[in-house]
Amino acid sequence: MKNIAVLFIVLGLLSIVTSCVASSQGPAYQERYTNQKQDIFHERIENQQRRINQGIESGELTRKEAGILQDNLNWIRDKYARMTANGILTQNEQERLDKMLDKNSEMIKNKKHNPARQLYGADVQDRIDSQQRRINQGLSSGKLNRHEADIVQDNLSEIRRRYAKMRKDGVLTIKELGKLDKMLDENSKMISRKEFNRDYNIKRIY
Repeated sequence: MKNIAVLFIVLGLLSIVTSCVASSQGPAYQERYTNQKQDIFHERIENQQRRINQGIESGELTRKEAGILQDNLNWIRDKYARMTANGILTQNEQERLDKMLDKNSEMIKNKKHNPARQLYGADVQDRIDSQQRRINQGLSSGKLNRHEADIVQDNLSEIRRRYAKMRKDGVLTIKELGKLDKMLDENSKMISRKEFNRDYNIKRIY
C-alpha cells in the first residue's frame, strides 16, 4: 500500500515538473513560431519587389503595370504594419495577407491571363461584406442587441458611403483606403469584443 502511495506521489511530482518546463518553454516556442511567420512574409514581399524591378528592367512590365503592382505591394506592407501594431496577427489576418500576395504574384508572373489591377479596393469591399454578415449573425444569435447592431451598422453604412464617394473619380489612393481600413478595423474590434464581453460599450466612429 505504501509503495502505491509513493508511486502516486512520484508521478504527481513528475507531472508538476513537466508542466513547469512546458510553461517556461511555451513563450519561447511561440516567439520562434511568430518570427518564422514574419520571416516568410518579409521574404515574399522582398521576392515580389525584386520581380517587379526585374520586370521593369527587362521590359516585361510597362511602367503602368509596374505602378499598379507596386501599389498593391505597398498596400500589403502597410496593412501588415497595421495588423501587427498590437503584436498579434490572427489566422484570419494572415490568410487575407497571403491571399493578396498570391494574387499579386500571379499578376507579376502571368500578366496575359492575370492583368495588373488594384487589389486593395476589392479587399475593402470584402471586409465590408464580411462585417455585414457578422452584424446579421450577431443580431440573429443574440450576441448583439438591436441598439448595438444599429450602431455598428451605422458605422458600416458610413464606410460604404465614403468608399462610394472615393470611387466616383475612378481613382482610389492608398491614403484614402488607409482611412477606410482603419475605420473597418475599429468597427470589427467592436463587433468582436461585444460578442465576448457584454459590458463592453460600442460607439459610432464618425
